[in-house]
Amino acid sequence: MKKYDPHMEEDYHVLTEVFYEKDGTLMAYSEKEEIMGQDPDEIIRVLEMMLNDAKKDRPILTEADFKV
Repeated sequence: MKKYDPHMEEDYHVLTEVFYEKDGTLMAYSEKEEIMGQDPDEIIRVLEMMLNDAKKDRPILTEADFKV
């Protein structure tokens, strides 16, 4: 996601989890910008999933995409 830092007055990018409704519309995103897991294998699985998702040809989302 592309976010804006008002203190630095610049955009930055983060790899974050995005949640979708069953019909594919955007529902929410995780504000936590760190990767956690119950064990090393879970962290590896999450990183592999995130890498696969990051390689997909998708539009880069902004926080405004989630505003109602």
